[in-house]
Amino acid sequence: MKAAFAAALLLLTAVAARAAALACPADAGSKLLFSSLPLDKTKFAAQWEKVQPELAREFPGLRFETPENLHVTLSFMGAGWKAEDAGEMEKLSLDGPDLSSGALAMKGTPELFGPKKHVVALALSPVPEEWAARLMKNRDAATARGFRKRDMFDGVFKPHVSLAFAAKPEEQRAELDRFAAWISKRAKRFGGLEITFDRSIAPAFYLVDGKRFTPLREYCASADYAFFAGLYERLQNGATAAALEDKLPGLDARLRAAAVVSREHWTDSTTFDELAKQAILPPAVMDALLIPHETTAGIEHASAGIMHTWGYLFAQVKTSFGLKGKRWLESRVDERLGLPAGAFGPLAPRGEFTANVTAALMTLIGHPVSLPGAAKDAPKVRPLGRLEQDVTWKKPDGKKVRMTVSTHLVALPPLAGLETKDAYLLIYETAEKGKHRLVTAFPIEEGFAASIKAAKASSDPVFKPRFNLNIDPAWTVVSQRSAGFK
Repeated sequence: MKAAFAAALLLLTAVAARAAALACPADAGSKLLFSSLPLDKTKFAAQWEKVQPELAREFPGLRFETPENLHVTLSFMGAGWKAEDAGEMEKLSLDGPDLSSGALAMKGTPELFGPKKHVVALALSPVPEEWAARLMKNRDAATARGFRKRDMFDGVFKPHVSLAFAAKPEEQRAELDRFAAWISKRAKRFGGLEITFDRSIAPAFYLVDGKRFTPLREYCASADYAFFAGLYERLQNGATAAALEDKLPGLDARLRAAAVVSREHWTDSTTFDELAKQAILPPAVMDALLIPHETTAGIEHASAGIMHTWGYLFAQVKTSFGLKGKRWLESRVDERLGLPAGAFGPLAPRGEFTANVTAALMTLIGHPVSLPGAAKDAPKVRPLGRLEQDVTWKKPDGKKVRMTVSTHLVALPPLAGLETKDAYLLIYETAEKGKHRLVTAFPIEEGFAASIKAAKASSDPVFKPRFNLNIDPAWTVVSQRSAGFK
């Protein structure tokens, strides 16, 4: 098995780990790229949106930045960048302010910017010296590495928020000045023209994609989705995992290793998505992906570990949350847990995908395991708490089964370059006779986490499996007790 992994990794030397070297659409490098602090969720942006009709009437000759595109530029890379450099560029170009002592409030003053003084922007001050020095040092390093060309904003960091643009600045100078005076007079409506930077504002790379600034990783994730959609179509047409190794070297060996880990450390999960009202994967595709599955009392269920990792990458079921593979292709859960980029992915730099996920999750729930196929990396975060439910069922033969079903929450720290509302990792697991088995894990938003944290003690003899946990429908709940979230 180790030899198979080594051979696969050698074949992947030209294909970097997903989170470091992005797989992007062919046209991505031709688009302008820049890093910035997005301001679309700020109070200023909310007020800016409200005055758009008024601005259009008062200043018909100017173009105004849309509320969703408001930002503070950190570094401009331009066009001609390479996807394989993305990881290194992020290390040098996502320098936000130091917020270790709390939020940073900066006051804006309308000024003219640009080589032709054709932009009215809010110049922000005061600028923390440490932030400016760190940003400019890394910007110079990115220039030296060939990731960008030196521009007029190098030398001194002057953070600003562009608001209004003139196509013919010399002819429209009076209109630009009039707008600057207009917003100055209405400073109170805009919170004193103050911008507050807190941990909800994460620096990221953006592409100029038409009129919209699109997060780089969001844009490039489309290539990953298309990649697996193509492989899924081949599986539907009868291809085997071994046949897909022209695109995913070592896939067959990886899947066989994943199936072993899944049987040992995971429960079974149902294969029907209740929200989408359809099967997550058809039986033929599960067979091709070596996912063990069977049908009990009319309900199909599969080994959850390999299903929720490899199976979800290939699944094409669309839900309101996106495709099933989103948790592995976009969410960057591994990095937010303090693990190497790409650890939770098909091209893991060390270890096997399912084994890496299993080892990390078992550590987080307090029951670490040693897996030969897993990387020796440990999460650098700690669980917030858990909701335990002690449930007893009676089987048709009269025998009883007692199990503890637990929902764990792990706070996910913000990550530079990642714009997301997901704040926690939910881990669902069972314990029976001292054996802990995982059911699933996925990132969730604050609102969903709050409903779990609010769970109170209960002893109602009612229990409904969640998150595709497979429980024999012939079993009858005898009792259920919970002390609430702790």
